[in-house]
Amino acid sequence: MPFPKGHSHSEATKARMSKAHRGNKHARTHGLSRSSTYESWEAMKARCLNPHNVKFPEYGGRGIAVCRRWMKFENFLADMGLRPKDTSIDRINNDHNYEPLNCRWATANIQNRNRRPLQRDAKGRFVSTIFSKGTGIEVLA
Repeated sequence: MPFPKGHSHSEATKARMSKAHRGNKHARTHGLSRSSTYESWEAMKARCLNPHNVKFPEYGGRGIAVCRRWMKFENFLADMGLRPKDTSIDRINNDHNYEPLNCRWATANIQNRNRRPLQRDAKGRFVSTIFSKGTGIEVLA
């Protein structure tokens, strides 16, 4: 397809990219819209904010929210940094929101130890069972 008269290939490409990114502020400002960090941010918001998301009942449906500051990707990035390889976002306290003091990048192994309690003890307190890695013995945490 020929370029408009007076335009080079790079100018045409720039014009096309500019038009494509006009409505996407994030793509223009940080260049990370295809990064694992950005994908984690988008997935976090979807779990908490989108009632049509398959995981919404476990997150937004039970009151887990994303802090107002993290509604802007640049703030999330400033607080969390780039996502390290083989990690995903983890809430330290699973009953609290996605917010700077409650989140970290964690491996699957760490996250498997950080699950919501599934049972109550005799006093009505939640307890969770964790299997000791080397022994296979179940211990209450």
